[in-house]
Amino acid sequence: MIPSIICSLLIFYHFARFPQIRKKLNNHVIFVLLLVNFIQVALGLFDWFCNIFTPIIISIIATIILIIRVLLQKRRVGQRAIWQRNRKMVLQLASVSLMYIIVWIPIIVGFVIPLIIPNAFILQLSSAVFIYFEYISFLFCPFMCLTGLPEIRQSIKNIFIRNNIIQPTI
Repeated sequence: MIPSIICSLLIFYHFARFPQIRKKLNNHVIFVLLLVNFIQVALGLFDWFCNIFTPIIISIIATIILIIRVLLQKRRVGQRAIWQRNRKMVLQLASVSLMYIIVWIPIIVGFVIPLIIPNAFILQLSSAVFIYFEYISFLFCPFMCLTGLPEIRQSIKNIFIRNNIIQPTI
């Protein structure tokens, strides 16, 4: 990357310094490619920041704000029925949001560390393994949503928690 930038800067200097080079037939294409080379790194970071990092941060902040709002409304007198309904909604939202955050944090860390500290192992790991982590959220999202239903929760409790009651058999 660094030799490419140095070479691009040298070519750009020659284009800027010597006008006879700019007046050649196809040198405008090289000039445009140089500009694209400089812009490519900045656009890549901007794209990564806008499409990956920002939605995760917004999701974290929105989930925290919603939980705080519901907890503050819980303190109001006479809000028992509303609190029961909101509690289920908040638990379901928090579980889906937490799963989303847990899946995307390794991807973010795996792509930020090589930008700060060049490390071949982490870059290889992020490009070979972490890139598939986003599919885990698609796989587990329906199950997280199903756990919000009371019938499903009860059947899960019946499967995993057995009542040790001795009953007579006939």
